Amino acid sequence: MPHPDRRSPRRTSLLLRWVLLAGLLLSPTTALAQTGITFSFANVQMTDAGLAFDVMVQAAEAGTRLGDTQVYLNYNPDAFGPSVVTKGRITVSPGEAFAGRAAYRPPIINDNTAARVSITTEFVGKQADGVPLPATAVQLLRVVLAFVDESQPPDLRFDTKLMTGQQFESDYATVYLVRAGVFDDGGLKHEQRR
Repeated sequence: MPHPDRRSPRRTSLLLRWVLLAGLLLSPTTALAQTGITFSFANVQMTDAGLAFDVMVQAAEAGTRLGDTQVYLNYNPDAFGPSVVTKGRITVSPGEAFAGRAAYRPPIINDNTAARVSITTEFVGKQADGVPLPATAVQLLRVVLAFVDESQPPDLRFDTKLMTGQQFESDYATVYLVRAGVFDDGGLKHEQRR
């Protein structure tokens, strides 16, 4: 006679299926946007403060409104040192896309790893308050990274795997498809400061 606390494998499997089905039915759903969002780099300059550049954003098709965003930016720790947020070697400011918009909190910057930062822009307004996303690139953020060794390449790149599922329309539910451009430092050299 089986122990009274033991369940048959069939009964366990059936119970597991019901739990999974209930979880799917009761969990909040997130819609996938029909349009994509593209991140790119622009206005790269060497300054006395370090390497300055803009993070640009655009929609594949105009007509959506930007909600929360989370940009993951990989960099070369030989050029900027590890953990740039902890070490105070990064400055991030909102770009022109957020000008005059109180529906967004200031960017939240965190070291995600010793060679990657996470920059979150939190949307706290109503759907109509979201930034209308154009089909041409607009400045999302201005970033300055202080060098520890200017002879090293910056190797900046977006981490699209982590960024996927982290870009929302202002309806708080629809997720943008993510694409990202490649960083081109334009052959910047130490002598090309300002």
